[in-house]
Amino acid sequence: MKRKIISLVLSAAVAFSIIPLNVYAEETDSIEEVTETEEQEEILEEQGDPESVVSGEVDEECQLGEAEGGAGVDPVNPDPDEPGVDPFNPNPDEPVVSHTYLTGNETVLNSGLYTVHEHDSLYYDKGLQINGDVRITIPSSGFVDVYFIYETGSCCSLTLDGEGHFVVSEQGVRVTNFTVKRGTVDIYNKNEREALLAENVTVSGGELFVGAPNVGIGVNESFTMTGGDVEIRAHSGIRGYSDRGVFTFSGGIIGIGTAESDQDRCSIENAGNIVISGGTFHTSQEINSLRGNIVLSCADDTVVIDSLLTSTKGTVSIAPGKAVTDGVRDFAGVLSEEDIVYIKGKTLTASTGYVVAYFDGSRDQARRVTPINGAEETLSGGWYVVDHNVRIEKKITVNGDLNM
Repeated sequence: MKRKIISLVLSAAVAFSIIPLNVYAEETDSIEEVTETEEQEEILEEQGDPESVVSGEVDEECQLGEAEGGAGVDPVNPDPDEPGVDPFNPNPDEPVVSHTYLTGNETVLNSGLYTVHEHDSLYYDKGLQINGDVRITIPSSGFVDVYFIYETGSCCSLTLDGEGHFVVSEQGVRVTNFTVKRGTVDIYNKNEREALLAENVTVSGGELFVGAPNVGIGVNESFTMTGGDVEIRAHSGIRGYSDRGVFTFSGGIIGIGTAESDQDRCSIENAGNIVISGGTFHTSQEINSLRGNIVLSCADDTVVIDSLLTSTKGTVSIAPGKAVTDGVRDFAGVLSEEDIVYIKGKTLTASTGYVVAYFDGSRDQARRVTPINGAEETLSGGWYVVDHNVRIEKKITVNGDLNM
């Protein structure tokens, strides 16, 4: 009898449990509300409650995960208010690039991007061979010392960047293209060859020191300097070997020291043209072009040259249509020997004077001129310019020599 009662109770319970919720809910609104609330709580437990994020409520387990470097913390940029900076790619508009870390055991570096771990000091007693386009970024606490560097293929390039220290300690560098962007770079050669020999040398920043008993930097094509600091201790500072080669200086500081006995040597000498539009030259000997011209101007920078400018077979001149001044005198066109001596050591800037071209085309000359507006009654001797349409309807008295 008891078994039958228990069986009936269990059957009733099963039957009650399979009644559809929508049918059961029609009997009372209060049950519907409770059921929906329970469903919402179950969903929120599975997906996470967005209201708790807005209100600042953080689950203890999630908070612990973030504190330990979980998904809630960016290890590169833990402060969300400050943008992260990739030390190898400081420009966020450029794609992120990956670097290979140097170990000090390499003998050949093929084309690629390389770097050094923080606080690492690497020594290459047997030197390094460069094959292709090699770019090395050294962090501020990094140091690399190489016995010598030379290329194994053709048209190989070495670019040095970063804030660290790179030294070539014994036999110099031999590559096609050599570039210094940042950091401190020291290059030494203890034999009679150039400390740095390249087709093209570019310095846009950083500090480059070169020491050699003969020639500091030898260039077969171009030397370009837009910034940075170059210091050379050698009998000859920078020497260019090709008539096609051009030396271009638009910024930075160059210091070249040679012995007093080297009067026949030049601090800077190029077979081709030398173009100077900015920079400071602490040079002890002449800056000379063997078979080209030296062209001087001042763009957005000043020019200070401590030595004489000379050209063996060409001319020394101010760029066509330009004029420079030291604040006292203005210069344009081909410079005379007297002009060249005068500007030595002077701080030159772009002149606001007009450039006067002679009708025979012989040369330009910079003059301080006064514009004429048509209202003048008297013109004293001097230089004048008519730079717009002017109608003069009355007599003008002229005193002295008038140049217009």
